[in-house]
Amino acid sequence: MNRKTGIFFKSFFYVLMIVVFIYFSDQDSLAQTSENSRTFLNAIRLYREGQFKPAADEFLKIAQTGVRNGKLFYNLGNTYLKIGKLGHSILWYERALKLIPNDPDLKFNLNFARTLVKDKREEQRPPLLNVLFFWQDLFSEKSIQWIAIISNMVFWLILASYLSPIPSLKTATSVKVFKYLSLAIALVFSLTAFYQYFAKRYINYGIILPEKVSVRSGLTETATELFLLHSGTKVKIERQDRDYYRIYFSRDKIGWLKKTHAAMI
Repeated sequence: MNRKTGIFFKSFFYVLMIVVFIYFSDQDSLAQTSENSRTFLNAIRLYREGQFKPAADEFLKIAQTGVRNGKLFYNLGNTYLKIGKLGHSILWYERALKLIPNDPDLKFNLNFARTLVKDKREEQRPPLLNVLFFWQDLFSEKSIQWIAIISNMVFWLILASYLSPIPSLKTATSVKVFKYLSLAIALVFSLTAFYQYFAKRYINYGIILPEKVSVRSGLTETATELFLLHSGTKVKIERQDRDYYRIYFSRDKIGWLKKTHAAMI
């Protein structure tokens, strides 16, 4: 085995190990026991009968077991919206959006729920960036990771074709096109995956749950009230200190509120 071939097989082995690691580390996303199945069916029955509060409680039981399922979270959002808990509804819609970002019903219901929020949030990202990075709203986090992995594998396999003794494979225009295309896709989605990992680890967002909360200048109930926020408002959680979050809503609206008043997405 020559040196180039050895380098290729080492690289391919590392990519394959990453694939295996991601596959076996994602056990919680489909973890649903027979008990959860019965609970889910009971929740659906209660929802259809108009018993929305008991239905929400049943759906929540499943979520509390560690199941991460977009449709489950979507149903939780629907039931909370029916019983008038706007904050809880948007919280579960936002959590569902991470798992099923291109579900049309979810997008419609979330956009409708957002129209009910009293606090209008400033656009956090310029419209041009929304256009340039549109794929982040089309694919789930796991889908972006898989696209990055597969495109990297394709790129390395195409490079391996240059080691082939068949001269036509080295000079074929289609091979060159696929090489550069797979490289471009690999770079774009790999960088997106790294950014999402960074954002997930270091940037946290939360949803205001009560109808109205006071955001204060310090970590006590006697600290100066700076402004009010309402149910369903999305805020950036900058840090935690004891029982309080320091939140950022806009450039002139930054302060502290109790952890019980907001839930992380």
